Amino acid sequence: MKYILLVILAATQSKTSLGGEADKRCKSVPQKTLPPCERHRALSRYYFDQGQKRCQKYIIRNCNESGDPFFPTMGDCIANCRPNQTRRKCWNEVNNGRGREHLTRWYYDYTENRCYSFIFNGRGGNRNNFIYRDECLEECRYPTQYFVHWRTQILNQIKSYRSNRAMKKGKSKTEQLESKV
Repeated sequence: MKYILLVILAATQSKTSLGGEADKRCKSVPQKTLPPCERHRALSRYYFDQGQKRCQKYIIRNCNESGDPFFPTMGDCIANCRPNQTRRKCWNEVNNGRGREHLTRWYYDYTENRCYSFIFNGRGGNRNNFIYRDECLEECRYPTQYFVHWRTQILNQIKSYRSNRAMKKGKSKTEQLESKV
């Protein structure tokens, strides 16, 4: 609990360093009603969804929005708007999956705040599996300065999440066995 408060404090400091710009971005709402461009356009940006209280990906397909009022990466959005939001898919260990294909993919290493390539075998695996390095970075990476400063707290949050997840899985298996007896 203590580390969550520190992470929240980090977001406050991060907002202060950006001035009121971060506050504006955290309140920006995508214009989903504008017609799409005649030419192909798909600009990925991230915004804070006030209703769901979490950062979301938004793909701008119209010609009228520049993307300026939004964050360029999920990490920037989380650091400024929702510091204790989990990114579960990014916290999975690398998993090559099964099968006979040998596809180069990218995974996020949460201990180093970097994306690395790996060989995916085509089936199974987990969601920490990106076709493009840029996609991995946009979805998972924390802003460098933020990560360096709050690394211990971030890693503790991930450890706690993974521990709770393992306990829940363990309990459900035990409950299943008890119900069979």
